[in-house]
Amino acid sequence: MLRPIERAGYVFDVDPEDLQGDWDFWTEFEHQRWEPEVDDILDQYLSPGSVFADIGAWIGPITLLAAGRGATVHAVEPDPAAQVLLRRNVAALPASLRKEVQVHSLAIADHDGLVQIGHREDRTFGDSMTSTIFTRDAIHVPCLTLETFLSSNGPFDLIKMDIEGGEETAIGQGARYLQQIGIPLLLSVHAPLTTNPDRYVTNMINALAGFHLTWLSGGNWAGLGTMLAVPCWPLPDGGQIL
Repeated sequence: MLRPIERAGYVFDVDPEDLQGDWDFWTEFEHQRWEPEVDDILDQYLSPGSVFADIGAWIGPITLLAAGRGATVHAVEPDPAAQVLLRRNVAALPASLRKEVQVHSLAIADHDGLVQIGHREDRTFGDSMTSTIFTRDAIHVPCLTLETFLSSNGPFDLIKMDIEGGEETAIGQGARYLQQIGIPLLLSVHAPLTTNPDRYVTNMINALAGFHLTWLSGGNWAGLGTMLAVPCWPLPDGGQIL
């Protein structure tokens, strides 16, 4: 049986299956105790006709919020357990919104082909902590670079990326392309999850040097947080960052 939820005036039916153990995720979501900063960013950048990329869509909370605002949504999720609930939640949308959501069963990485994903030692597939940086119960899934994915499905008005530490390589490879086309990025950062947090911080700062960064939660590169990264200037096609 589906569960009705409401957030920021938008009402959805969702599959209530709990992949988080004792944590009632959808109650936290509904009361805006989970990523409350997201609503204002979606209001700022999305409206009917906008195109949104939800990279690391998990079971679809931000996909639903974007679809509720009338955006076309490309939901990217490599975790097979999460995909099941993501597709159920998308299927429960009204037909007018559902037809604007496409689920992509792949990961975003630093190459096109296949990549290994796993989960943390204390977690399982489907619980939001699947990533290319973990090896527990690892499987191989299709992957694309950020540039390949965006150029094949865009143009986009906003990109969200929350991939549990995998952003170090994905953004390292894709930031130049984002700078070139001028797309804002809603980015979750995860230095504490990585095996080398100092390297992570250095690589992320260097990759996003051409962006204006606004911390929405957290505020310290060495911790967990969310930021809005807006290219300082879009480059013309074929341009280079100097």
